[in-house]
Amino acid sequence: MFSSRFDFKIQRMLYSKSAEYGISVYHELDPLPPQSRVIGKVSINNAVPSMVNCDYTDVVKLEKWKARKVGGDALQITKITLPDEENSCYGISANVIAFDPIEKYGGVGSDVQLSSGYFVVMQHPVTTEYKLARKQVTETLKAVNSIDLPILWFWPNVDAGSDGTSRGIRAFRESTENKNIWFFKKAIGKRNQP
Repeated sequence: MFSSRFDFKIQRMLYSKSAEYGISVYHELDPLPPQSRVIGKVSINNAVPSMVNCDYTDVVKLEKWKARKVGGDALQITKITLPDEENSCYGISANVIAFDPIEKYGGVGSDVQLSSGYFVVMQHPVTTEYKLARKQVTETLKAVNSIDLPILWFWPNVDAGSDGTSRGIRAFRESTENKNIWFFKKAIGKRNQP
């Protein structure tokens, strides 16, 4: 008797990752990276009927595909069932893991929900126009603050004019209602003070 079962439960769907996105695989006793969370579970018991090969590698590949579709960053395998007389395929149960960039990299700003997508902004001053850096970043900030999706904004490098860019960002944060922008200041792994 051939039976197949493919269960997939998601607690919080994130944006889908591209086919090239590498999904990490952890086993039950492996430590997970800091700021990771379980967003769902996937379980394959016996082969999905359309699968020709169902060895361990193929089943993990299918689970990675499912994790990628819901925005997962990793799988944490919790159970492996070996093939036997009744089932010629591996069975695997796993948690789908996501990493939170805000918790991981810190920063300040509005609470943003990334599940519906987001924009990334990186604005460095034009070094030959360093005196205009503050004005230029202020215009960009006004424009992106009107967008309905979250904005992940990366603080500029230390270049000529970056003081003006940083002052413009700080002035914006202090004088304007920030609806949707999270500013990454440093990659220190926790939220920074405003």
